[in-house]
Amino acid sequence: MSAKNIKLLLVQKDNELLGPLEAQLKEISGVDLCAKAFNYEELAAAYKKINPDLILLDLSFDEDNIYSFLSSLESQVASGHLALIALAGSSDMNRIRKAMKSGCADFLMLPVKTEEISNAIKSAYDKNQSILKSSTVTPLSQRVPAGKIITIFSTKGGVGKSTIAVNLAVTLAMFLKDSGRRVALLDGNFQFGDIGFMLNLKPERTIHGLVREMGEPAPLTFELLKSFITTHPSGLDVMLAPSKPQFAEEVTMLHLGYVMECLKKNYDYVVVDTIHHINDTDLTIFDWTSMLFVIATLEVTTIKNLVLTLEILKDLQIPKDKISLILNRAYQKMGVECSTVEEKLMKISCMIPSDGERVVASLNSGNPFVIDLKADIPIVKSFHELAEFVVTDEDRSYFSKMEEVVQPKGNVLDFFKNLIKK
Repeated sequence: MSAKNIKLLLVQKDNELLGPLEAQLKEISGVDLCAKAFNYEELAAAYKKINPDLILLDLSFDEDNIYSFLSSLESQVASGHLALIALAGSSDMNRIRKAMKSGCADFLMLPVKTEEISNAIKSAYDKNQSILKSSTVTPLSQRVPAGKIITIFSTKGGVGKSTIAVNLAVTLAMFLKDSGRRVALLDGNFQFGDIGFMLNLKPERTIHGLVREMGEPAPLTFELLKSFITTHPSGLDVMLAPSKPQFAEEVTMLHLGYVMECLKKNYDYVVVDTIHHINDTDLTIFDWTSMLFVIATLEVTTIKNLVLTLEILKDLQIPKDKISLILNRAYQKMGVECSTVEEKLMKISCMIPSDGERVVASLNSGNPFVIDLKADIPIVKSFHELAEFVVTDEDRSYFSKMEEVVQPKGNVLDFFKNLIKK
């Protein structure tokens, strides 16, 4: 085997489907199929033995340990030492999502032409070689971004989801502006996103433009991503929704997966606003989510939707410790009490008081109300507390320093709990 040859490891289950592929791989110059694995144990042993440049993964596998093993190789993939390509006989979205989450750089439908598999292998390998050549030794003192994806979600419209996403993201950006941390906001409502209007940003650079520049779904560089980011005066980087609803269908699940991957690798905190129903877009976002905030108000219809939402999230196998509840427009005389919600459903992590005049004025002006750092304003204070809740222990110190300046008065959550007791 030539030292220049690309070492392949084929992880195979469906021999009938992938059998012809072996013959095709032998026809490709510069490529060596070094080993085949038919289960987790063989995969782990073969990987250790041959140290492949590229793994071809048969998506017929249902075994979670296969995908968990591939996910454990994330650092090898990110550093350019390994590439993963998924293969399948059908476009099963759940399997594709699982493959992408495991780090697959490409997806090919079988049967595949020899030229197509050859191009995919060599393209993935060449990209990795470029990464290796351009990379430098990282100083031990250099920080790796925290990469926390904070998703704001509700199955009911009109509960303040986008308002919360915008003001949380701006709060994080302002508090962490001098810390070297990067904060981003993604408008995940690709048809009718309002983030641009709420921040007074023109949709000149959007995720639709990024997807068109990407062409076929593939890993993207931060330089390319950054060229389609709009920066808000607060220091927040914003990925805006397409300027027209008809462009939304061009942002595929595969494209979005690579966008999420790039955001996670390059930002400390990424706040994602979503639509108010669950589709492939939300499922992809959920796959990358570190903290999922479900928004509710003390209205019976909203509480009913909250019950259904929690059941759906359970069916999607989203860990309970990732899910938190935000109670918006929290005040007493609504017919349903906070204590009932906590007793019957889940603990409320944050209460945001009702302040319609301030919120509407903020929306109409395109100026988030948290820009006013006066912590004695209850709704502003609630976002300080929410932001402090989502950051790492290390970054929480920046909030303490800021709070010394703005001199907060009391705890909004405690204020409402005391009010309810009266």
